[in-house]
Amino acid sequence: MTTVLILLFGSAIVGLVIGPRYNVYMLACSAPVLALVAATVARLSDFGLLSGILITFACLTVSQIAYLFVTWLSMTHEERLAHHQSDDQIGEDGQYHIPDEQTDQKNPPPVTRWGNSRDAR
Repeated sequence: MTTVLILLFGSAIVGLVIGPRYNVYMLACSAPVLALVAATVARLSDFGLLSGILITFACLTVSQIAYLFVTWLSMTHEERLAHHQSDDQIGEDGQYHIPDEQTDQKNPPPVTRWGNSRDAR
């Protein structure tokens, strides 16, 4: 029984590791390796044929469920970030209105005849 729990835990770890970094093709590539390991360990632990098949199926299922769970969590987190209100102020014209030094001052520098401030010479 401990062997089955270790196999299931290992399968869940494989699904959790593959989920955030790789796409579903990596999960499909890891499934035969995981099935081979589960079947080998089940056979070496003196489980019967039907028990070995069920253990292998359970390991693959747990791995895929863990993958889907992590993928769902990352998509939910991205969705929340997409709806998060930005701290930047965007005007109606679509331009950012970030205050600079002149708008922070109470009295802006006077404009000369050429449109430049006296300090810009």
